Amino acid sequence: DAGGQGGPHRRTLMQSLTRASSMIVDTPTNTKVDDRPWFNGLIGIAILSSVILMGVETDNNLGMASDILSIIFAVIWLFEFAVRVRCHTFRGYIKEPSNRVDFCLVLISVTEAFLLPLGTMISGESVSASSMQMMNFLRLVRLLRVVRVVRVLTFFRELWLMVRGMVFAIPVLGWVVMLIMIELYVAALLITSLVGHDCQDTYREWEKCENYFGNIPSSMLTLFQVVTLDGWSEMIARPILKEKPWMWIFFLCFLYVTTFGTMNLVVGILVDYILKASADDVRKLEKARELREHKDLELLREIFYHADCHGDNDGMVCMTEFLEACSRPDVQEKF
Repeated sequence: DAGGQGGPHRRTLMQSLTRASSMIVDTPTNTKVDDRPWFNGLIGIAILSSVILMGVETDNNLGMASDILSIIFAVIWLFEFAVRVRCHTFRGYIKEPSNRVDFCLVLISVTEAFLLPLGTMISGESVSASSMQMMNFLRLVRLLRVVRVVRVLTFFRELWLMVRGMVFAIPVLGWVVMLIMIELYVAALLITSLVGHDCQDTYREWEKCENYFGNIPSSMLTLFQVVTLDGWSEMIARPILKEKPWMWIFFLCFLYVTTFGTMNLVVGILVDYILKASADDVRKLEKARELREHKDLELLREIFYHADCHGDNDGMVCMTEFLEACSRPDVQEKF
């Protein structure tokens, strides 16, 4: 104790340092506006409101109110874009893939709210049917912003992890889809030969035989219905088994390979990638916490260094110096 303080003061100082350190480690400092929960929460509410408005516009003609609301939301998206660019610069903002999508959606909103009506006023012509269809499509594209709400809002973290895991699993699921197509094609070859070629003879009383198994594409579509277990027993299997009872072997093997095999493989892949996404998210949060902790402890070290007002550089801070440091406006603003 450089100030000559006694044992109780030393213990009080150490307790204060411990509380200050724990508080600083657990509290992020210098958080940018676009990273604060209240800002993302307001933007999330605006996005959800715009999505609800799109549903209302689909079922009802709001007239001028729809145009006014579109302008309001476009201004909100421009304000959000300006804030994020202000915090990160445009180059830093555009590095994030989700921000690139957001930037495109902002351009779509501005085009819909300002540029299209302006072009209509200048030309004096009404919007063509093809242009209206294009704008309706662009409005649907804006639904992608809902995914960003899921990512931003903390209480949707688990849902975002599932979406992220499904996105990461898309390449592997592509190979699974190819495997299913191969299985359907091979089974369609077999059942078209056994059933489709007998539609005019053995199955002449079954009116839908040609529609179900008349050719390979029809057989593949029918077998896909069997994979989903959508009315396959009454509509497909029973008419076939009525004439050829031994075909149960085909359906048993087909369901075992596809419905109970390959389709469950899809579930396993999704679960695996969701768990990987969760683990990756935990690692990122831990790394961010460690970086924030290091930054805050460096800031804390600097504050206590400057708190040694006598300049003796002995690495000790007395109670008086500690209280003076706590009363500084810059310290109170940060902590």
